[in-house]
Amino acid sequence: MHTVTARFSGSESYWPSHATTFFSVDDVVITPAPTETPESISDIYFLPAIGGLFALIIAVAIILMLMIRKRP
Repeated sequence: MHTVTARFSGSESYWPSHATTFFSVDDVVITPAPTETPESISDIYFLPAIGGLFALIIAVAIILMLMIRKRP
């Protein structure tokens, strides 16, 4: 157990004061190495699906533009 004591002798503006507190220090505990977090569901399914939807929308837009241009 450790003791810390602080004393202030005072000044023209403040009264003198003092305080005492106690604390203890535990031995160092070695923590295990963190484990890797598995990939989230959004990384596995959601993000590729959004990319596929964007590709589909662009492909449909290109096909529609080509169909509209071919008409006389």
